Amino acid sequence: MSAQTIEATAARATDHIASKNQAFIAHIRDLASAYQEISTRNAEKLTASIAALSAVKQPAEFIQLQQKFMTEAMNSAITDSAHIVKLTAAAFASAFKPL
Repeated sequence: MSAQTIEATAARATDHIASKNQAFIAHIRDLASAYQEISTRNAEKLTASIAALSAVKQPAEFIQLQQKFMTEAMNSAITDSAHIVKLTAAAFASAFKPL
């Protein structure tokens, strides 16, 4: 094997590894962005929920509103978790893809 062949092979391998790293970094950025969006949305929902619960006049209305918020929170948690799992799986799949 000549020196040029070795250098060409090493260059291709280096380019491939750099490409894999860039893909992995992009996936991690997507994951961080998703966590940030979820956190922002949850903070906004919490603020709105506290305001709504504070305005309630009757205990029955408070309980009904609280149950509504809990149901919405559970549904959001399930949806958000599924999205995070998808992004995490994509990140690890790109990181551990064979060379």
